[in-house]
Amino acid sequence: HTMSAATAASFLGCLGFSILTDALTKHLLREYLDLPVTLTLGQFTASAVAGFVFMYVLRLHAPQPRDWTRLRPVVPIMGLQAAGFLSTNFSVASVAVSFMHTIKASESVFTALLALLVLGKRYSFSVYLALVPMVVGVALSSKTEFSFNMLGLLAGLLSNLCFAARSVVSELVFSKRVYDDINLYWLVCCGAAVFVLPVWLLSDYGTVLAWAQQPHTQPLQFVLLLFVCGVLHFSYNLFSFMILSRTGPLTHVVLHAVRRILVILFSIAYFRNPVTSLNYLGMALVFVGVLAYTWALARFRAAQQRKEKQ
Repeated sequence: HTMSAATAASFLGCLGFSILTDALTKHLLREYLDLPVTLTLGQFTASAVAGFVFMYVLRLHAPQPRDWTRLRPVVPIMGLQAAGFLSTNFSVASVAVSFMHTIKASESVFTALLALLVLGKRYSFSVYLALVPMVVGVALSSKTEFSFNMLGLLAGLLSNLCFAARSVVSELVFSKRVYDDINLYWLVCCGAAVFVLPVWLLSDYGTVLAWAQQPHTQPLQFVLLLFVCGVLHFSYNLFSFMILSRTGPLTHVVLHAVRRILVILFSIAYFRNPVTSLNYLGMALVFVGVLAYTWALARFRAAQQRKEKQ
């Protein structure tokens, strides 16, 4: 019972922090600065600080050694994390949060295709069949979305590609586990901040400086909210890893699908986004696809394991 209670608590934490991160992200982009690169740098920097406090100050998790041999394979993951979140925030800045999450839910399409093209992994027909409702659902949502614009859609799809590539690269470089999830996530945030910094200096630095010098802009309040947004983001991911460590990958995917549905419904109510019945149908198709894909993949893996045992 304690196990399921702990999982439920982690899920609620994950859901709560996820909703707060989305709401604050949209608020910062709307009310302060419409600069996704600044937002991404702030989130990664705050996550890096939060992780440092979590492990070194509060000592809630043991840090692992970080020599270059261990760190080298993590560098491409840092780059993909930076690119993935940059494109996610560009998507959030361009379209409704609910639409962005619908696009993001179809990440499995990219993961399955990259696994086939890069790792040469072939899955069963039912696994590929489950990708169809996801593609149709995103297309239908795009067609009926009031906030639709091409940048928002392409940025969301690019972030899917980056995160799918991150999964594939992780599988390639981690033949054996070098870091546990929390250490790895913290290191990836630190590295991603380093990757985003030069982009920020080139794209946003001048604009932010000019904005901060204008009267009535409240730059201190903006920095504080940006830091809070990053800490919320770190907390959401921390809870996500806790769920993964307490459940299997299958349950984790299903819980994340449920979390995303709840986040979408909350954002529609909170931001008062107009949504048509066809748009809802598109969202429903995406989630049916996600659950069918997860189930088909689990069956395929179980069959593979049985074959190996024979």
